[in-house]
Amino acid sequence: MHAGLIALATVAIVVASLPTAHALRYTVHHNKVTFYRAWTRCLILGGYLATPELPSQNAAIWEAIKKTDRTTELYWLAGTDNGLERSWIWVTSNRPVGSIRGYDNWAAGEPNNGQPGENCLVMGFDGTGKCTDHYQYQYMIIIKVNQVEEMLPTALIAASTRAFSAADSMEAKCPPYWRHVCQAAKKFDDTWLMTAGLVVLAIVAIAASTLPSTLALRYTVHTTKVSFYEAWTQCIGRGGYLAAPETAQQNEAIWNAIKKTGGTSKSYWLAGTDNGSEGTWIWISRNKPVGSVGGYINWASGAPNVGKTNQNCLMLQDEGTAKWVDAACDDTAYYHLVAVPKMASKILVLTLCLALFAIEAHGFKRYVGYRRNLNYFAAWQACRLMGGSLASIESADENGRVVDAIKAAGNFASHWLIGGTDIGIEGRFVWIGINKELTSSMYTNWATGEPSDTNGSKDCIMNTELILLAIVAVAASTLPATVAHRYSVHSTKVEFFEAWTQCIIKGGRLATPDTAQENEAISSAIKKAGSTGSHWLAGTDIGIENSWIWITTNVPVGIDNGYLNWASGEPNNSQGKENCVVMSSDGTAKWNDVGCDALNNYVCEYAAPSRDSH
Repeated sequence: MHAGLIALATVAIVVASLPTAHALRYTVHHNKVTFYRAWTRCLILGGYLATPELPSQNAAIWEAIKKTDRTTELYWLAGTDNGLERSWIWVTSNRPVGSIRGYDNWAAGEPNNGQPGENCLVMGFDGTGKCTDHYQYQYMIIIKVNQVEEMLPTALIAASTRAFSAADSMEAKCPPYWRHVCQAAKKFDDTWLMTAGLVVLAIVAIAASTLPSTLALRYTVHTTKVSFYEAWTQCIGRGGYLAAPETAQQNEAIWNAIKKTGGTSKSYWLAGTDNGSEGTWIWISRNKPVGSVGGYINWASGAPNVGKTNQNCLMLQDEGTAKWVDAACDDTAYYHLVAVPKMASKILVLTLCLALFAIEAHGFKRYVGYRRNLNYFAAWQACRLMGGSLASIESADENGRVVDAIKAAGNFASHWLIGGTDIGIEGRFVWIGINKELTSSMYTNWATGEPSDTNGSKDCIMNTELILLAIVAVAASTLPATVAHRYSVHSTKVEFFEAWTQCIIKGGRLATPDTAQENEAISSAIKKAGSTGSHWLAGTDIGIENSWIWITTNVPVGIDNGYLNWASGEPNNSQGKENCVVMSSDGTAKWNDVGCDALNNYVCEYAAPSRDSH
């Protein structure tokens, strides 16, 4: 492929559900991103970059692209030979391309590595579903159907797509911006390779997908200098994956394996990288954010070094400890660490996320603390993208576990965001993570003199004194998608956040049309009520521009069934501040973006009572 193509697209296929093992659902996204960003964005949304390992899957991806009428542009798939030239690997499944029934779909003469650096796989260059290799730093477009976000925790990135442009210089490979395709939330063990130091291989006795987390892993140390990407490929070739210590026990086991070799004064690659987005550390061999399991991280003092934009890979340092440091991914020799300077003294706003994905059946909440200088909406987005929400605290026990999570993350004296806000109605605080009023559990833990609302602008709850805000969702279980909704129309003109709060107080949620049928039902309810003007719906992109989220369900607008109903030319963010969604006043039931402080009518949504209840 020609490496100079700039207006290429990265396709993101998000599979929101897996009805069967074979029924993957693909959604195409428009936005310019590089290969690594496409991989990262898909991962954050709970899916993965499209991985056609069977003819039927390739055909389904191509059908999704054809529906956009943009079949002559380029779309990222998950294949790369970054580690070893012509050793193509699906970074999502950690399997060689073609390992399933021998299937591949290269175009004639491809892959040809036509220019050095064509190490990533694209589809669509000639208007067909064939594949070719392409230069990785190319800039592509993302098709905006379901938004795929940029943020991942541990060092939660800034709440703007602009954060990616600043990371251009640090991406070692696969840089072009293309559309990308994300695939369903099916757990894979992704791995990438770093470029310095020694390789630590985690050899698993059985397939990682079937290996219970309670089973011990076996580690093999390899003292051959290779790049990060080659290390990743070598591990896969040996039947394992690059070591990714998700617990203190695993980190200690890796260190013990190293000590047995007598090489504790050297540096060793681990599987962490933030190549996709600066500060967004991922275990690429596990397809999980670093720190997502039990909040475990083991950075050395001052690491990761946020001042070094080219240090995007993770290693065990060479100072005789089991601590982690970040290093340049393209180092080709042993990496001897210079003393890492301490981070400049500054106030960190520490975002405390409630990991909803880890809530057990009996409702136990697991809390994970993350350190990053974020505003409130960015924190909300970051927690949401990790599959959780800003923390809610409904008992003294939960408050104690929040404190423990903060201590585990360090810097207890700093300010930590939690999920309470009265941004809608002054004095009516709501846990936005679970859409309940604070008074519903009878437990509160206000500091003396709080809430004070000094200066009239304190609308959100911090674990200490700094107050920012939070938006999130009703638990999905309270409003099953299979149950019809009933709607109440309110012809009282209020701002967006007040409408959101009023619906919670009334026992429902702000209207959230996920299907054409629901949208029509809302429109019909408005007409029956004789209400005129625009009506608030639950969509907002206040956290990240053009990343539209239903704040009631905590999922991207359009994620279910791909349903969108924007009016022609919308959303257009007129005057740069239209961040909330209304159903337009022209009777068409179309959506428009408007300022969140505009005054509009609103519609609340409730679960219809079951027939058995009568």
